[in-house]
Amino acid sequence: AVLLDCLALLGPGADDATAAATAEFLGWVFRTALVVGFGVAGDVKRLMTSYPARLAPMAIAAAEAAAAEDLGRRDGGGRVYGVRTVCVREVALSRGVDAASAVSLASLCRALLGGRELDKSQQKSDWGTRPLNPAQIRYAALDALVPAMIVRRLLATHPAATAAAASAASAAA
Repeated sequence: AVLLDCLALLGPGADDATAAATAEFLGWVFRTALVVGFGVAGDVKRLMTSYPARLAPMAIAAAEAAAAEDLGRRDGGGRVYGVRTVCVREVALSRGVDAASAVSLASLCRALLGGRELDKSQQKSDWGTRPLNPAQIRYAALDALVPAMIVRRLLATHPAATAAAASAASAAA
């Protein structure tokens, strides 16, 4: 999981060199990684539209690279701005997890990670104030890490998920 303070690195207070290096790093991540999350397509759209001047060249290049690929998937995956994404909720539902357990990341965490609770209290906190407080950083890190943990659990406990993940990985390559 990767955690970046996008406001600090891409926002109006960021110097051009830092923003360019961050956009270059994000471009590399988005070209080489499968981005997993709960509603991750919306997160990618929000990132791209929040910093259009900083990320436009990266978004255009990624979209052009993806244009020739078959984007129709049935495994919870897809592309947004050329970024390969997998929604953990869609994967869980396609593997037989009941809808009530897949209503949120917290409910999936509870259902698939041994009853662990995911504290979402920081979700609506003031993310515009710097520095971020330790609780916000912990929340953001878990919000990035837990979807990957859930996918790993699905791969281990739902045999059909293994085939879907292999299919997604080969399609994304």
